[in-house]
Parts: sequence; structure tokens; C-alpha cells
Amino acid sequence: MLVEFGRKQACVALIAATGMFLLAGAADAASCRNGEADIDVRIDNEAVKIDHSRSVAELSNRGGAALGPALGLTVATPRSEISSRFEWQEDEKTGDIHCLRTTDVKAAIGAVNRIVHIAREFPRGSCEYREILQHEYKHVATDERLVRDLGRRLRVSLRAALSRSRPPARLRAADSKDALAAIRSTLQRVLDEASDRLAVERRRNHAEIDTRAEYERVGAACGRDSLFRKVAG
Repeated sequence: MLVEFGRKQACVALIAATGMFLLAGAADAASCRNGEADIDVRIDNEAVKIDHSRSVAELSNRGGAALGPALGLTVATPRSEISSRFEWQEDEKTGDIHCLRTTDVKAAIGAVNRIVHIAREFPRGSCEYREILQHEYKHVATDERLVRDLGRRLRVSLRAALSRSRPPARLRAADSKDALAAIRSTLQRVLDEASDRLAVERRRNHAEIDTRAEYERVGAACGRDSLFRKVAG
């Protein structure tokens, strides 16, 4: 009964620069709008599916069997994406950019391909099936909690990063692309670092579930004559 979270990470960055061209003359820092960006971090987890088609041997080969055969296995593929919108003023004579700012940042984090596997040796509805399912859903609940916690921290980190990376009030037209690229890079770095921290937290938290004591508890839950003894030895 092992968990395989984070082995296939799919972090997709979707950062779109959508500017509003406001034809204007001279502008300076005092005339720029200084409103904070609207930051929305959404939790996006696919529904969990139950798979009852694989054998103990197949699950053990896929997930490892450090504490014994894998009677169940929970898998998921992390997913994250981020997009942003900007506004600025453009000098109609020089093409210089004024008051470039980020107006919206939208991020989504979660997981796809969320599957709880229960070895087919244990009939659906049996005591053993229920105990394995209950154990695997501890992994599901833990992962959902970690993602929610990350969402709260990510929102704070994104706002702090934007505060540190405000561009000058006036940019030459030739420098505007570099300024946008710098903001994009900052947002992507924050997302990547958050995803890396989540992977570490997942490994640690799921290891705390898959203990010898927990395996022994599940193994004893259905009595001395349970299928656990016959299948797992």
C-alpha cells in the first residue's frame, strides 16, 4: 500500500501578455496607476478514480514494496499553470512604454490522473477491499491538504515577487519586451519553486502514512483468516 505521487510532474506555464495601449504623452511615476494585481490561485484536482484491475505483483512492481507487497497504490500527476495580464501606456510619438504593470495573475495547481488502485485479489466490498481503500484515501486526503496549503502560500509569494520586480515608470520601446520577459520569468520561478517544495512535502507526508505500524493495523483488521494472510503471506 504505497503511494506514487510526483513521479511524473507536468508543470505547464501559460503566461500571456495582454496589454492595453493607452495613447498618451509624457508620463511619470506620480501619474501611474499603482493598484495591486488581482491574484487568483485555483485548486484544480481531477476526480479520483478507483482501479481494481491490477494484481498485487503488478502494483508491487510499479510502486515498490519496501515494507511488503503493495495491496493498493495511489498515483497522481501534479499539474500547475499560470497566466498574467498587463497594462501600459505607449507614447504615440516615441513608442516608449510608461506605467507598465501587472493587472491580473491566475494560477492553477492540482493533479490529474488521480487513481486509487486496489489489488484485484481482494473482492469488491470485502473487508480487505474496504481497509485498503480506507488506507489509500489517507494519501488522497493528505495530498489535497498539501495542495490547499500550497495555494495559500503561493498567493502570498506571487504578490511579494511582483512587489520586488516592478519595472521603471518609463521604458524605451526597445526595452519593453525585456521588462515583460523579466516579470514572466519571476512568476514562473515562483511557481517552479512552489512545485518543488510541494514534491518534497508530498514525499515526507506520504512516508509518514506508509509505516510498518499502519500496515500491521490494516493486515489485522479483517481477522486471522483474512485474505491478507493468503495473498500477502
